[in-house]
Amino acid sequence: MDAIFPIVQPYPNRTGLFDVTDVMNEKKMKAIDMFIMAEDFFTSMGLMKMKPHFWRYSQFQKPKNRNMSCLASAYDFYDGKDYSNPEYLRSRGLLKEREVMDEKKKYQGLCPPVKRTEKDFDIGAKHHIAFNVEYFRRLLREGKSKPWHEILSIFSNNTYNKLDSSAMLEYFEPLKQWLKKQNKGVFIGWKSKDLMSCPR
Repeated sequence: MDAIFPIVQPYPNRTGLFDVTDVMNEKKMKAIDMFIMAEDFFTSMGLMKMKPHFWRYSQFQKPKNRNMSCLASAYDFYDGKDYSNPEYLRSRGLLKEREVMDEKKKYQGLCPPVKRTEKDFDIGAKHHIAFNVEYFRRLLREGKSKPWHEILSIFSNNTYNKLDSSAMLEYFEPLKQWLKKQNKGVFIGWKSKDLMSCPR
């Protein structure tokens, strides 16, 4: 397939298609692993798991002991209609942080406010974190069986045992100062002499 890919590549003039084959080979991933990852991705969006019938009767690889047609029909996952995205590939360790930032700059025109490294806290920008979706749900699953700081410590691999907003306050300090300067002398609120009448 590698030898003819340049000839049969869908949308040959399109650049930026994510080829994670080398990384998958390094991780020694099998065909079934891709199906499991795909199921994890869809269930993370609230969709149902695949039925046992699917796992039992699906043909994940072409058998070596007999002829069978296993033509691929989902070769392009970057057509704007499917759910494939770089954030998911990165979360699975298939796409590096640098590659994600390059794609964001190229296609969205977005640049990071400071120089980025692999150690930066970009995970905090994920909507799952911002909207407290999956991670806090798992964090709070223990209920009141243990003190919350103990659960936080377990959840973070003994990295944290308290909540600290100082880093976030430091990050937003320039914005805070800018807003103070911009809003200086500006009245905040609405004026109305009649308490029963909404101001216009």
